[in-house]
Amino acid sequence: WYSALSNSASSGATNNNEVLKFSTSKTNQGSNYNTGNGRFTAPVAGTYHFDVNLLVDNSSGSTHYHAQIRKNGSALSGSIVYNYGTSGHYNWMGGSCCLLLAVGDYVDVYASPSMHTGNETSFAGHLIG
Repeated sequence: WYSALSNSASSGATNNNEVLKFSTSKTNQGSNYNTGNGRFTAPVAGTYHFDVNLLVDNSSGSTHYHAQIRKNGSALSGSIVYNYGTSGHYNWMGGSCCLLLAVGDYVDVYASPSMHTGNETSFAGHLIG
């Protein structure tokens, strides 16, 4: 499956540390990604691969930005992506991980403020086996 953030204004950005809710689901085979709460829920036990690509909005200040891929609401071992963003510029961040999930475990992305809410910010995953 693959999901992207969506916003009617291309210059929108998140305002808080928050779970990112990717409202545009490009592919959602099995309907295991919930656009309302931002969670992918494992339909079967196995190893899953996840990718997150984030764009720090150009209206943000010069500071540190981070995101976590979380399992069942808990951070793994810190940030999966980190960047120092420069005011007035778009800054890219991306990361990936593999997680062993049981049936019903969920995964979400928790990020610092100023994440661009256009389609450039995305979250994807698939079952490896």
